[in-house]
Amino acid sequence: MAKYIGSPWGYLRGKLNDAVGGVWKGIEWTRVRVLPRQRGTIDLWRRMMAGRIRPLLFSYKQFNIRRLVFQLLGWLGRANLECLMYPVWQRLCDLRKYKLTHINLFVLRNAPALWASIPNKDQIYSITNKPNMDFMLVSDGDLEPTPSITGCTYNPATGALTITWDATHVKNGTDTDLAYIMAYVEPVVDISWRPEGYLYGTALTSVGTRVAGTGTITIAAGLTPSAIHGYVFFRDAANLIGYSPSVAATAT
Repeated sequence: MAKYIGSPWGYLRGKLNDAVGGVWKGIEWTRVRVLPRQRGTIDLWRRMMAGRIRPLLFSYKQFNIRRLVFQLLGWLGRANLECLMYPVWQRLCDLRKYKLTHINLFVLRNAPALWASIPNKDQIYSITNKPNMDFMLVSDGDLEPTPSITGCTYNPATGALTITWDATHVKNGTDTDLAYIMAYVEPVVDISWRPEGYLYGTALTSVGTRVAGTGTITIAAGLTPSAIHGYVFFRDAANLIGYSPSVAATAT
């Protein structure tokens, strides 16, 4: 087998453009420089911020999809097993005979929309560069959703979040469908890049029926309304069809 031992341009030591070279047991070698595939880890981010590696070796796209999408959704799923994952998402898996767990379906259904909603995917997370949580589905299924949310208001003094919705239905919805409200409160992550947002509400206790057109839950007081994302969804009274896709709006 032939061995590379030299060239008219001399021997290569270290990196040069897309090539890298060195010596091993007295044998000169040169090969194409291959960038690491996992360029979005927290370790690489810290090393880049400390100036220990070049920005070329780090990918904000990989970092953001890991930290702002998959990590967030997985954490929300684990934190809301009894009040959301089992009654809504496992029920949907069973109805559609999916060979998935409740959290896997929750992540699969939401990851593309949250990723697409980040304005600048190749830039660092900030108050203006983050997933739009209005695009998250806290519920999904075959029941007819509301056509729209007509109001989502928050009272900072009492913590009351009131959502009003269009109660009309033209498919398989009925006036007696049970209505549920949940709320996600930002931020998405803390300064250590761990999930910090909180999901209020439950899919176990309804706030009334579809025909009522309005419902209220109580969350923490003293929050900023623009950081609150309210969701409304329904379930048929007999739980034969299951839940509807949620519809969301940012609070005012």
